[in-house]
Amino acid sequence: MNTIISQLINAVNQNDEKTLENCVHDVLQALRKLIVCTRHIIAASNDPQIQKNIIERLHDVLQHFTHFLCEAKKSIGTANEQNKLSHIAHNLFSALNSCTLKIASQRYLNEAIKQMSEYIYTLAGPFDRKLPLASIDSDEINRSAAMFNQATHDLVISTHTGGTQDLAQTSAHFSRAFGEFIGNGIDYVNHQQEDEKRSRLIISLKNVHTSSNQLLERAKSMSVEPITKENDIKYQLADAA
Repeated sequence: MNTIISQLINAVNQNDEKTLENCVHDVLQALRKLIVCTRHIIAASNDPQIQKNIIERLHDVLQHFTHFLCEAKKSIGTANEQNKLSHIAHNLFSALNSCTLKIASQRYLNEAIKQMSEYIYTLAGPFDRKLPLASIDSDEINRSAAMFNQATHDLVISTHTGGTQDLAQTSAHFSRAFGEFIGNGIDYVNHQQEDEKRSRLIISLKNVHTSSNQLLERAKSMSVEPITKENDIKYQLADAA
């Protein structure tokens, strides 16, 4: 949603009517999807306070969206109005973020994504070069890999079943299992003496990080989407995993 809004602002600033038309269409489609998803979450919740909070935040989003689109129309070809539009967009982003934070599944998965991002710096190196071990404990590496695979499976299942408490636990478990696996992997890299083998291992760990992040992003999206025959969360997340 934020990306589409930013593209729309750029189209307004550049007086690009064709791109603007496409962006407005995409924004409205995204807004419809947001409404459907939040209605699904409200219907699935048994907590009146959660329902009330989400409805209030969604109402704020709709008000900001209406204001934003009206100002976007006025801003075409007018520099002063374009500056005003950016400020209105900032308020819209804040409203969207506030609405998202009221959805428990989004909070849990956002926290997991945040923790995942911290490993970008770890995997960027530099990597130590330690003395080779007499024998590397492959059992420890295999154990952490098995735990990570199980954590991935559990995350997929809890996202599919829609249990908020389950998702809180499985997303946290996924983050811990990922961290342990990466930690063991880096330790294994540090004790490798062959440059080519070290490089292959580092690339593999980075690929695991990328795939894991993509899985969390997909889970975040799917956790708020109503299940249909064409949109089966279990199978889509299983493919991502």
